[in-house]
Amino acid sequence: MKIMVAKDVSIRLHNELEAVEKKRSRLEQENEELQVKLQDLEVAKQVLQAELEKSREVGEVTCCRLSSGKCS
Repeated sequence: MKIMVAKDVSIRLHNELEAVEKKRSRLEQENEELQVKLQDLEVAKQVLQAELEKSREVGEVTCCRLSSGKCS
């Protein structure tokens, strides 16, 4: 009787371990994908910030020329 109970417990623990391992693997993959996405978004953010800064500089020059006819 004890052997049957021990075998049953062993099988259940093995199944739970497999399920947890699959979940861990899936979460690791998802984490890696999210890290790549985060890197891509950081690069896109830097590009957009550079473009915004450039457009602000162009806007300041245009505004300066329109208002006074000369720029400093």
